[in-house]
Amino acid sequence: MKINIVNLNEDFKKSLTILQDYLPFEIADDGITLTAASGSHLAVVCNGKSAEIIYSCKVEFFRAVMLLATSGNKNDFNIKESRRFDWSGVMIDNSRNAVLKCDTVRDVINYMALMGLEKLMLYTEDTYEVEGYPYFGYLRGRFSKNALKDLVAYGKLMGVTLVPCIQTLGHFDAIVRWQAFKPIVDCNNILLAGDDDTYKFIDAMIKSCRESFETDEINIGMDEAWMLGFGKYREKNGIREQADIFCEHLNKVVQICKKYNFKPMIWSDMFFSMVFDYYYAMGGDIPADVIAKVPSDVKLIYWDYDPNDTARYDDMMRKHNQFDNEIIFAGTAWKWSGFAPEIAFSLDANENAINRCYAAGVRKFFPTAWGDNGAETSLYTILPAMLQYAEMNYQAEYCKETFEQRFTALIGISIEDFVALDLPNLTPTSNGGPWNNPSKYLLYNDILAGIFDKHVRDDFANHYKTSAAKLNEIAQKGGKFAYIFENLANLCKILELKCDIGVRLKTAYDNDDKSSLAKFIPELSEILARVEVFHKSFRAQWFSEYRPNGFDVQDLRLGGLKERIKAAIWRIEEYVNGNITAIPELAEERLWFDNRAEAGSVVNTNCNLWHLIATPNTTAGV
Repeated sequence: MKINIVNLNEDFKKSLTILQDYLPFEIADDGITLTAASGSHLAVVCNGKSAEIIYSCKVEFFRAVMLLATSGNKNDFNIKESRRFDWSGVMIDNSRNAVLKCDTVRDVINYMALMGLEKLMLYTEDTYEVEGYPYFGYLRGRFSKNALKDLVAYGKLMGVTLVPCIQTLGHFDAIVRWQAFKPIVDCNNILLAGDDDTYKFIDAMIKSCRESFETDEINIGMDEAWMLGFGKYREKNGIREQADIFCEHLNKVVQICKKYNFKPMIWSDMFFSMVFDYYYAMGGDIPADVIAKVPSDVKLIYWDYDPNDTARYDDMMRKHNQFDNEIIFAGTAWKWSGFAPEIAFSLDANENAINRCYAAGVRKFFPTAWGDNGAETSLYTILPAMLQYAEMNYQAEYCKETFEQRFTALIGISIEDFVALDLPNLTPTSNGGPWNNPSKYLLYNDILAGIFDKHVRDDFANHYKTSAAKLNEIAQKGGKFAYIFENLANLCKILELKCDIGVRLKTAYDNDDKSSLAKFIPELSEILARVEVFHKSFRAQWFSEYRPNGFDVQDLRLGGLKERIKAAIWRIEEYVNGNITAIPELAEERLWFDNRAEAGSVVNTNCNLWHLIATPNTTAGV
């Protein structure tokens, strides 16, 4: 489709010049004459010679362009959409080693604009510049103030508002190592509440956000600070109710936000955990004295990622609505269990969650894209969840067929093919959900120790062989995103051989079959070569999306894996050649990782932590 943009304002012309690389249209004098006007909703009317767009906010204009450009060159095109949500967007983790390159952020903003999503939260625990605190984000690839200002300006051009998403209580794992922060740490990764120096630090953080962002919204975090008040705070102040400590701290941080003209939102889980000992506990009510301590102008973010538990959503919304606070819902763009996403899981979870929360009165929604334990998964695997949120906003009745058609038109790959990125985690045991990530635990499962060997079935190897072939096939037509499919295909090629090699090795060893053991040496050498190929493709994926900081962890992990494969070769050679009389590691009985009594259809490993996967021995501590 050709579009003539001569009748548009300069900002729209500049934006469309960029966006023509994302859609099947080109800017040309002999194209359809495009005009635009503000209104109360989104509408596109085209007669083949001219097209008019009506929009109520800037991202609606760009979404309208997407709808027009992907309409299949229909001469008569007329569509009207009215948003159901007050706003929708996405939150992207930049704190688990993977800090987005600025070009990647701009790329995400472009997709958001075309989808019609208007809020981008950059989750940064310590990965942004704070004046006076040089160790904050030190060596971690933090965003400078100038970089954030540039991204805010770019977002504004595209109609996307960047919102600071920080922490002001817990989740400060990266900074507690530095002596500079020891005086204001309560325990673990939690700041020392009630301390003047703590609030001086928080003031500096929020001041930095004010200098970098234009919005009046800020997410100040405050989630999962389970041990609040149990460390240095208790030494200084004695034993106090955790709810009192938390609410006093919250009120002080809110006052700092107001000082810098911010309206804060926080994750809601601490209130529920303090009252019920578990965020998702069913039944019960929030005590009135707790509600009274919460500032009414703080928005509460209810986060939940379960696809099927409708009763839980309803009960959680009932309890959230007991607060005198606006509620926001955060769903999932699941990319935080190892190297592969859980796209199908996310789509199921979000549809149920949005419908239930919308019925309960929520009007602000966004999916979260966390990066737990190293952020191994490509950022772009969140695109389906992003578009789903947009479609559920703009469609009065969400239509999966329409979603699939628009995904193909916008991304250039069918959703069916894109969901194939889930394959490395979809072993024949079904896995029990995204909390189980065989692509990671089987990659790092030690060949000699075999921590996960009991969870491997005979059909795993064939699954990975066919998955590698399918992912490589899709990569041939993957265009811009071919490298993501190629990388996961390389991972599957490793697992085709490695997934069960520990099981086969132990069988040969238990049978005292040295002849068979010797035959494993060339296979182990082949696995080593495949790890090297994957290491290179994984590095290329990371460096195309993220800053180099943080990949050192992946080098250490994969380098360690290679050395352990070499160690297995050496141990087997020594045994086969008679230089040693036993391999004690292979002699030990294999146990279930999840403490089950017998084999079942679903693996419940629930482990994404490399140091627990790679070795039964301690990797930290004294």
